[in-house]
Amino acid sequence: MNVKCFFEWVLIASLGAPSMVLGTTFVQTNAFILKPGETLGSELWLMANQIRIEGNVKDDVFLLATTSSLWGEDTHDGLVTLAGEFHNDVWAMGNTVELTGIVQDHARFLARTIRLSGSIARNSMFVGNTIHLTRSADIAGDVWIAGENLIVEGWVEGNVTLIGKNVTLSGTFGQDVVIIAQDLVALPGTEIMGNLTYRCPKEFASDNRVIIHGKEIREIIPEPSSGIARGFSLESFVYQSWLFLGAIMVAMLFIAVFPAFTIRSVRGIRYSPLKCMATGFMVLGLIPLIAVFALISIIGIPLGLLLLITLVTWVYLSKIMVAVALGIWLLRRPEPGLYSQFLLPLIAGLLLVYAGVNSGLPGLALWFIVTTIGLGGLVQALFTGLHSSAISLNPNLPPAPRPKDNSLESR
Repeated sequence: MNVKCFFEWVLIASLGAPSMVLGTTFVQTNAFILKPGETLGSELWLMANQIRIEGNVKDDVFLLATTSSLWGEDTHDGLVTLAGEFHNDVWAMGNTVELTGIVQDHARFLARTIRLSGSIARNSMFVGNTIHLTRSADIAGDVWIAGENLIVEGWVEGNVTLIGKNVTLSGTFGQDVVIIAQDLVALPGTEIMGNLTYRCPKEFASDNRVIIHGKEIREIIPEPSSGIARGFSLESFVYQSWLFLGAIMVAMLFIAVFPAFTIRSVRGIRYSPLKCMATGFMVLGLIPLIAVFALISIIGIPLGLLLLITLVTWVYLSKIMVAVALGIWLLRRPEPGLYSQFLLPLIAGLLLVYAGVNSGLPGLALWFIVTTIGLGGLVQALFTGLHSSAISLNPNLPPAPRPKDNSLESR
């Protein structure tokens, strides 16, 4: 586990302390088990070493299975077992994610090993090292899979996109299949109702028992035009996917705990980006200097450490604030008034931020711009909050009435 991922898990744990915010349940425990016949009615954000759900889940669930230690060898640590029925979206991250139950909405899994033997009613996304859709897997929507070793059996009704090193097909696919891989194998009995489009170093030679109803299209892999493009690898893509989904989980927890503060930050970024950038630039320059001077003196060491930890945390949160503001602008949506309305703008904005920041040398300049603007928005929101006891999530509400002058009512 790298330092950045560890910092994300620490931040998730610290923000997950409240037990109930805006109808959302936050749970942090060693092991979580929902037995058959038990029902979970509210949205759940869960972090545990072992997670097993066999009951009925009515709302969205965000599951994070961690290991008990950085050097733990327990195979059950980091295991997410989904054997129940889920009526809404399921997000799961861990060392191993296993689905044998039913998901009636979307599914997004991120793990080293993913095994799917259940059913998913809508679109799904899986990112990991080894991903296996067994013969009993049944997915009604589109599927997007990225990993090193991909084995796809079972039945997929929608379009399928596979990005991996080794890809093995042995199932039935209701629409088009797109594959980017180093090695592609289709076992006898594979059936594709639509087109097969693939990018591989060598041409795909299909067996006569492999049925493709549409066209078989081989796309030539373009030669990278720069050293930056040559540096791209599947490992870096999976690593960035971990960071991306981790940022989403941190962001949604932060928004749930601090909704008014988030709104103030996003408003400042949207309506005064240059002012926020100037503020963030000053904070980014002054805080490290103050922290260094504090660390020099023995009595100022606690203050210096506190300042550095706060700065690192706010630098991380800065991209989240900018992402929400970008997402609102990109989707042409009004300012979110409900907790659930933050998710789509957040995802859209984070995609832009991550794509831009990881674009090579220009990404460094973009990172600086995003960090300073977001940091300035956070600082301005903090000082605005000191002068206001509360702020409405709906900007169209009239301001609170001014208090009456009691001196005029004195007899």
